[in-house]
Amino acid sequence: MSEKELYSDDNQSVQNDLEKISARLADNAPDKHALFLSENDFKTVYTFFIRFMARFDITACRIMFKLKPSAEDLSPEGFDKLVESFGKNAVVILRKSDMIMQPKKNEFLLLLPGVKEKKADVIIRRILDTFDKIPGSEKVSIVVIFEIVTPDDSNPNDLGE
Repeated sequence: MSEKELYSDDNQSVQNDLEKISARLADNAPDKHALFLSENDFKTVYTFFIRFMARFDITACRIMFKLKPSAEDLSPEGFDKLVESFGKNAVVILRKSDMIMQPKKNEFLLLLPGVKEKKADVIIRRILDTFDKIPGSEKVSIVVIFEIVTPDDSNPNDLGE
């Protein structure tokens, strides 16, 4: 195909459309923090990432945080605010290549590409230490579970539930 044929009026129109789409995607590009995704969006990206892991032999870390009120004087509204603060802090602490989903009101599932066990401990500690600085956080107990996911044991339908 000649250059003239490649950039005919029809092709130029397609090129313009591609540029417009690229500009819209750039406008919606995430900032420098982790992606906080809905469950449906998380599942879509997770499925893609599991395939990507298998193709490029990459590992990842899945971390689940479950928050529970641990003080009788913590109101449901107060607990909700602390849970919201936890999520907002986690987004800021994590890298822009990391993902977070909130499967339940008091749970956060993180997917951290390329993170191995030693680094997972550091990340968990950083998230918990940051949360501990929030007034009232001492009234919340947090259970943390993590696992390293490899291409061999990854299943796109298994979100660690």
